[in-house]
Amino acid sequence: MELTKEKEISIMLKIKQDTKKELNKILNVMRKHRFLSLAILSFLIFSTINFIMIYQFMKILQNL
Repeated sequence: MELTKEKEISIMLKIKQDTKKELNKILNVMRKHRFLSLAILSFLIFSTINFIMIYQFMKILQNL
């Protein structure tokens, strides 16, 4: 029982460390390529706004 708990804790810590490493890699890439990151972020934001506006427009047309 104790051995199982210890293994479970060690696995959880390993996953947490791996996740942290991956997040650091992504953040480093974003820092090195700021223009590309900004372009991707802008694209996602504007695409979302566009989708919302089209949805609202269709909703208005249905009410006519």
